[in-house]
Amino acid sequence: MDKGLRLILLGKPQIIRDGVPVTGFVYNKALALLAYLAVTKRPHSRESLAGLLWGEMPDAAAKANLRKILSVLREVAGHELTIDRQTVAFDVESTYRLDTGIFEAKLHGLGASANATGIVSENEVRQIEEAVGLYGGDFLEGFYVRSAPAFEEWALAERERLRQMALRALYRLVGHYTAEGNHSRGLDYATRLLALEPWHEEVHQQMMLLLALSGQRSAALNQFRVCRRLLADELGVEPNRDTVALYHRIARGEITAQPTFAPMPSDWPLEVTPFVGRAEELAKLAAYLVAPDSHLATVVGISGVGKTRLVLQGASQARRIFGQAVYYVPVAAASTPEAIAHTLMRALALPVTGLRNAVAQLISHLRDREMLIVLDQLEFHPGVPGFLQELIQQAPRVRLLIAASNRLRVTGEWVLPLYGLKIPASDAAADSWGSDAVQLFVQTVERVCGVCKLEEDQLPHVARICRLVEGLPLGIELAAAWSRLLSPQEIAHEIEKSYGFLMSSAPGASERHHSLTAAFDYTWGRMSLAERTLFQRLSVFRDGFAREAAEQVAGASLSTLAALMDKCLIQRALSGRYHIHSLLAQYGRQKLAEQPEAEAQVYERYCSFFTAFLQRRIARLDNAASGDHLSQIAAEHANLDAAWQWALAHSRQEAAASLAELATSERFMAAKQVFDISGAPRDL
Repeated sequence: MDKGLRLILLGKPQIIRDGVPVTGFVYNKALALLAYLAVTKRPHSRESLAGLLWGEMPDAAAKANLRKILSVLREVAGHELTIDRQTVAFDVESTYRLDTGIFEAKLHGLGASANATGIVSENEVRQIEEAVGLYGGDFLEGFYVRSAPAFEEWALAERERLRQMALRALYRLVGHYTAEGNHSRGLDYATRLLALEPWHEEVHQQMMLLLALSGQRSAALNQFRVCRRLLADELGVEPNRDTVALYHRIARGEITAQPTFAPMPSDWPLEVTPFVGRAEELAKLAAYLVAPDSHLATVVGISGVGKTRLVLQGASQARRIFGQAVYYVPVAAASTPEAIAHTLMRALALPVTGLRNAVAQLISHLRDREMLIVLDQLEFHPGVPGFLQELIQQAPRVRLLIAASNRLRVTGEWVLPLYGLKIPASDAAADSWGSDAVQLFVQTVERVCGVCKLEEDQLPHVARICRLVEGLPLGIELAAAWSRLLSPQEIAHEIEKSYGFLMSSAPGASERHHSLTAAFDYTWGRMSLAERTLFQRLSVFRDGFAREAAEQVAGASLSTLAALMDKCLIQRALSGRYHIHSLLAQYGRQKLAEQPEAEAQVYERYCSFFTAFLQRRIARLDNAASGDHLSQIAAEHANLDAAWQWALAHSRQEAAASLAELATSERFMAAKQVFDISGAPRDL
């Protein structure tokens, strides 16, 4: 039996103590006050509470009524309330359960977008399902308090806010289960959505699609008629052309419970190795492809990260929705809208009239067609974003899935940044065998070595390899290929000496995937001069950097930082720190070293910045925020150490001495003993 107080405010309100419903509420306003205090979770003055519930009464009468209500609440929920002469509050430390609080906690982080592209893991699905399971109805449904307009206004706002959260959650679940192919679960949540918003056309589209995919063709066609009648009655409009087009596809039998697929087109790339990992990314792509308002998605990442494999896998899975209308078109050789349009028309076997106006011809052909087009190796060129914008506007039933080294900045573009595969948390992690990066290494070893098999005692070295390349698929495959000659321990040692070791002599490898150096050269060749300059300077940082450091050491502007992020060359963590893939940073430092004078200037600023940084933090170690200052120092440990090492190696004795003196100062050492700071910098 549940112990403590339980408040059910979603749907018809109920108060339960120790599993037994509480019936001692003589006045609606007593329940209203308890709900208000529990939801707001903060103290309120007696004057404000009197105004909330009796705002139209004289102050004396309102306060007298408040005292009467509080006497009722003392009997019902005295253990959970803190009442004094000035304020009243709900004790959030007491033993209680509030359904709205649990509901919001489970949906924490669910974005404001109502589309279905946000669910990426089974744990998140479970959390969202548990949340919508709590939504037994609108907030305080059917509950009304007379002569309390201020309370009713608050309750109305809270009701709408929680309702929108429930709608977003249900949208996510419908999209997730549609993408997963679990049509019955998708239908369950779509039915709940329509109960909340019966006039929402996109949900009717999802219902039609799910019914058709589950073999209920007649029900799917009838759903269209229900949608058309509701739109006419409620809004006085007709269904949009996407809904009508879906109706005709279902009527023609193009969407069925068990679609039959012809063989993949002959120009579809042959995937000669198994696809490994990327479950979260595939879930996002699948959800995008069934979201009604999605038209263009771009998978962005550096060369060798696996963009092509991901979009091909996602598109192959999407054939159950699009049937044969899925096309793969590599456009690396096309650099202008006209050239891309010509390439597309050839790939789609569309008639071409003359050599000019290819864009207009393409749009004319695609205007009323429904298909998924995969554009691979699309590079950013002036005019291309405008061309793509026009294409998705003029041909709204065409969906584009693009693999590129740079986000395209098209209105409505959905961007999926692609980084390394999941790596073990440590070299000795117990679950390393299950990590995607280790699985790719093992599969590659089995492929290149035949009978070669990795032993348990080699796992820490395999994990080390995967961590050294930060899960980069090309790096893992190139490293694993050396297993014919070297042990995992030897491979890891060679990578630690130089990433240039990661190269292949296999004749089938493309030129830019022949080695990590070649892959990085390819990425480098597609950067502007400003981007190259900034990237070289940022590469001096170790283990991440803050925006202030990037500005003062590297001269970074927000626009150039954004440009590097658009190419996935740097990442920004939730903490605000930026990170560069360690092997890319090595590459950047090599490029910087080709300009000795520029390199010296950057490192001079680097040393000066971190000397001043350490000096400022240590000077503040005797105030209330000492723990925060030590944490900031700990976060920059690798940079402080690198600055000191460079100063020593380049005879910057003054800078080296300053850093060493600061790091061994009495104030710093005393603070380290007081505060348990994990990862605090060692004495320089």
